[in-house]
Parts: sequence; C-alpha cells; structure tokens
Amino acid sequence: MSHLYIDLSNVTSTKELHQLLKESLHLPDHYGKNWDAFWDVITDVDFITFPERITFIGYSLLETKLSEDAKYLKMCLEEYDEEHYVSHCHFVFL
Repeated sequence: MSHLYIDLSNVTSTKELHQLLKESLHLPDHYGKNWDAFWDVITDVDFITFPERITFIGYSLLETKLSEDAKYLKMCLEEYDEEHYVSHCHFVFL
C-alpha cells in the first residue's frame, strides 16, 4: 500500500499550506494556490495521482490556526473521494 504523510503542524498561513500541498502532492507549476485551483488540479487525472492513503499529521493544529483552510482542505478531499471519475484515496486527518 502506498502511503504519504503530510505534516501540517508548522503551517501558519494559507500561503504556506498551499505551498506544502503543492510540494507534497507534486502539483503542477501552474497550480494557482487557492481552493478552486486545488479542486481543479486534484480532479484532473492528467495532473495528479494520489497514493492509496494520505495521512495529515497536525490537522487538529491546523483547525485551530487556520480553521477555514482546514475546513476547505477536508471538504475538497472528502468530495474527491465521493467522485466516481477519480481514483480513490483514504484520507486520515490527525
């Protein structure tokens, strides 16, 4: 099983979060670093393939520091898993 860990513990801004996601998920250079662009990229199979599982370490800290961004991240990934045209990934938020 392929597994990716993304540590959100030290993220203090929306900009840092999107940069971390870009680097960790190997998003393309044209990624716009906002939630609409995140959704567009993760649902385009030409740009990204997720591993079988992604664990977000420090998600609870992100919720306290950047609650709106934490909400959008989780919402996008939960919707992603509900879509039938993309591969599925098990997301864990710790």
